[in-house]
Amino acid sequence: MGSPKVPKPRRKPNVAKPATARAVQALEAVQATTCKISSGFQVKASSMPVTLNLCEDTRSTPATKVQFAAVNVFDNSGSPVANQPTSLKSNSFDLKLTPGAYDINLTVAPASGARSPSRPTVFLYEACKNPTTQLCAIVTSVSPGGSFHLSVIP
Repeated sequence: MGSPKVPKPRRKPNVAKPATARAVQALEAVQATTCKISSGFQVKASSMPVTLNLCEDTRSTPATKVQFAAVNVFDNSGSPVANQPTSLKSNSFDLKLTPGAYDINLTVAPASGARSPSRPTVFLYEACKNPTTQLCAIVTSVSPGGSFHLSVIP
């Protein structure tokens, strides 16, 4: 009698990952970078651009039920800064600013097809490894918007 046949291990089928899993995977790739914005809301001009993420919690989990409706950048005199943000997606945006002081105003709205968020507060963090500087918190049940001040230093 020969040895019993051992079945070959079955391969897992290639199944498309849900959109949220792909978004988390993309975010993790970006978050492998070192944080550029200090706790004093300062960033060196040589570190530009910076990417900021809309998050559903303080652990920087990407927001899925709320998205950006608008992001506006103003200089110290209150004038709009042209071509900022340089990129705006549903839950992230990029800034590439020159030295100066800026006010960044954010407006959020429910994501398309999403019900009202179970957690009414969303947060803004830099897309980096272990972000600790919370740039903004928006309590959506009170107001759809928020703002923060960012200094870009030479």
